[in-house]
Amino acid sequence: MTGTLAQAPLSLEWDDVTVQTVIISRQRDFDALFEGFTEMRAVSYVSSASLLLDFLDNRGFARIELLVGDNVDSKQLKDDLTQTDPAVTERLAAEVEAGGLRILLPKRTIHSKFYILGRYDRFRVIVTSANLTETARRASSQTNYAWYLDVPAGH
Repeated sequence: MTGTLAQAPLSLEWDDVTVQTVIISRQRDFDALFEGFTEMRAVSYVSSASLLLDFLDNRGFARIELLVGDNVDSKQLKDDLTQTDPAVTERLAAEVEAGGLRILLPKRTIHSKFYILGRYDRFRVIVTSANLTETARRASSQTNYAWYLDVPAGH
């Protein structure tokens, strides 16, 4: 077929890997997805600065690399930062400078939300409707869904 984008099939070759699902209807549902991990590589349409700092300061994450899918231009980014608490902006800048936080911006809007979490013995792959925001985390005004799987290190 011409013009059709070929997709690679998802093939799990490990006997001990199971795809799991969760409905995120409470904050603890969201938080549980990220518990016990120390690194995150993510794509999220939007993200909350305060949530990123919470992962780094309170949840044991040493490194976060985030592609923010909302196609933000430099003027919009400056406007957003002027409305954010200066202490939060300074902390984000310090984390970027120290190498604990890397934020990437796409040329085109990406609405996907997925996360690859890591720790010494395993990785977790999450595909979800939840953005990396306080609103999605609190789950008080919205319900999201996620599927995820844990993969042993070395795969």
